[in-house]
Amino acid sequence: MALKGDTVLEYLARFPNTSNLCLARIIYRDNVALFKDVEDARSKIRHYRGSNGNIARQKLTNRTYVKSVSNT
Repeated sequence: MALKGDTVLEYLARFPNTSNLCLARIIYRDNVALFKDVEDARSKIRHYRGSNGNIARQKLTNRTYVKSVSNT
């Protein structure tokens, strides 16, 4: 797995209930050399949380941090 992915998974484990944007800011602040900007970190977070839509969620192999979606 890529270094960015490992970094994001580490932070997701440490901060499971933090919002995507707040977590992206923390990750970027701690890893400026690794991520281009906050949006780069946020896109990786969205990938691992399954927030990029149904098709991307179906292709996701590590579903540990995917939050359940309710249609209410």
